Amino acid sequence: MTINIVEIILLLAAAQSLFLTALIFHKYKSLYANRFLGSLILVYSVLLLHLLFGDLGYSDIYPHFTLLFIGIGFLIPPLQYLYAKFLVQEVKRSPEKLIGYISCLSSSMRLVVLLTSFNLVRKVFSHFSERNKRRAVI
Repeated sequence: MTINIVEIILLLAAAQSLFLTALIFHKYKSLYANRFLGSLILVYSVLLLHLLFGDLGYSDIYPHFTLLFIGIGFLIPPLQYLYAKFLVQEVKRSPEKLIGYISCLSSSMRLVVLLTSFNLVRKVFSHFSERNKRRAVI
């Protein structure tokens, strides 16, 4: 297994974004928008790690682990919207707004679970069908 320059850059970018996420959550959590910014950067770093593991070939070895990260990109638009909204406006907490934010994030999470489970089932069935084809040939 050789590591080329693209994989080194992906690893450095993921490490830098994880460090920035930890810094934002630890030091700059007083501004409410920074919590969404930290979450957004964390999602980007997980996507970078997913790309790195795919390039290194771990997606073939551990297909169930990598299938967990397929739908995580759907969390980016709601987090970016909430970050921009709370950066521009004052924080006025009310139960009605909280219900709207929770429903937005829960719909994204349901979409993540749906896409992950669909791809997981497809990958498992394709793995078993390939195994049965190999047994039939032998």
